[in-house]
Amino acid sequence: MEPLDKSQPADPSETDARSDRNFRYQFAANPLFKRQVEAWGNDVKKPKGGCRCGQLRYEVEADKLPKTYACHCLDCQTWSGSAFSQNALVKTNAFAATGETARFELAGGSGFVSYQSACPKCFTRVFNTNSARPGLVGIRAGTFDESNKLELVAHIWTNRSQRGLRLDPETSCWQEGAPAEVLFSLLDLPMPS
Repeated sequence: MEPLDKSQPADPSETDARSDRNFRYQFAANPLFKRQVEAWGNDVKKPKGGCRCGQLRYEVEADKLPKTYACHCLDCQTWSGSAFSQNALVKTNAFAATGETARFELAGGSGFVSYQSACPKCFTRVFNTNSARPGLVGIRAGTFDESNKLELVAHIWTNRSQRGLRLDPETSCWQEGAPAEVLFSLLDLPMPS
């Protein structure tokens, strides 16, 4: 019996060989595909991530992916170019980055300074520190290799959220900033000293 699609081989082993060659080609030719495939095979003992082009990479010394929160404030909307910014907070001493970073400093109205770090090649904003949160690094959730496995535990500044955006009623929400002790508890972090 002939296959309906003449471009497909009649012998299934030929199809398997072609698929395998195609997989290997995609794996070798596309660094983003390669990074995702490598992540699938990894045990999430040390969460890893990086920028879009792969030049800036990081690793978190942890046994699982950190919990995340979404901030809907206007600054985060502008920074992310989207409706909100989803972030994970980790201790500075548990975070290590490799590669070149471009850094931008932004002083807030409260006097605290946010230090944004991005890849100078592909312009992906990857992480930041903030003088209001000494000892912590904020990592952009979408930069984790396994970002699809992250748990979102809170939304803050929802009074600024985009119209039409529907939030999960089971997830904690605050119209403005969440009380620090509550947010840190949801993120499984100790309060900074």
